[in-house]
Amino acid sequence: MVDTVVQVYCCGQPTIAGFEAALNKACGETYPKTNKIIWLNMRQEPVVYINGNPYCARPPNKIGEYAELGDVTRETVKKDEEEFVKVIEGRAKGADGKIKFYDVNKKEGEVEVKELTTLSLVIESVKEKFPGLVHVRIPICNSASPYEGDFDTICKALQGSAVNCPVIVNCQVFNCFNLYKKFNSLFRKLSKDHFFIYVSLI
Repeated sequence: MVDTVVQVYCCGQPTIAGFEAALNKACGETYPKTNKIIWLNMRQEPVVYINGNPYCARPPNKIGEYAELGDVTRETVKKDEEEFVKVIEGRAKGADGKIKFYDVNKKEGEVEVKELTTLSLVIESVKEKFPGLVHVRIPICNSASPYEGDFDTICKALQGSAVNCPVIVNCQVFNCFNLYKKFNSLFRKLSKDHFFIYVSLI
């Protein structure tokens, strides 16, 4: 018999509109949007939003591939995002308000920069509709297990939730599935029962 269900959703980096769509899906018709919702972001790269769409900074030889960016922390990636905004502003200023980019298929494109913001500021705006949202940035490389401190950070985020709130994990190339496997026993221990995993591809 299953008394406790931990809803774990996995997704890539959503658009600004995608954040709200993902949270609405996680809450469904019954879970209060004002209650605690845990969002774990495992991306190592700095992420900014141009016209509502996410763009990340990558080494030229790591476009659309696994990116091992070294010892990245929550603090350093947030600082890099602020610097990334300045770089984009500078490039757009010298190119009629436009910048060039490469998509995951290494295809070159161009976009006019009408609106530019950081991931941190996007999360703050999302919290206006979902005040219980807890966004935790845990940069994890693809080829290694999370640091012990990463496990501690996730456990701390789960504390006080009775492990019955939605948990959304976003990453690159579905590294979130690896995290789910690593934390499988942890979630079971915390929930003190069996649970299902619901996967939502946003």
